[in-house]
Amino acid sequence: MPPPTTPPVAQPVVPVAGAVTPGQGGLAIAAFVCGIVGILTSWCCVGIPLAIAAVVCGILGKSEAQKRGAPDWMWMTGLILGVIALVIFIVMLIIGVANTDFNTNVNTN
Repeated sequence: MPPPTTPPVAQPVVPVAGAVTPGQGGLAIAAFVCGIVGILTSWCCVGIPLAIAAVVCGILGKSEAQKRGAPDWMWMTGLILGVIALVIFIVMLIIGVANTDFNTNVNTN
């Protein structure tokens, strides 16, 4: 006769150090927010640092999103909006320089 078997004991689930949590990462969210605010303020100098931050956070957020298994839409939208904001600023700068008359002498005597 075989010896009686005992049922297996359930082990508690212990979180593994360095385990990633599901969902968007902080860099993807930062890229998205900076991209939106950067494109809304791209006509003035405030939007330029935000647009640059959106591009940088979007690039860095890509690898973070891949590690987490998160969808790509947030970091990609932030990256695209940041690039568009930079392009708008550069076009406005070119238009401003083209419309400036640097030959005008502003000597008021």
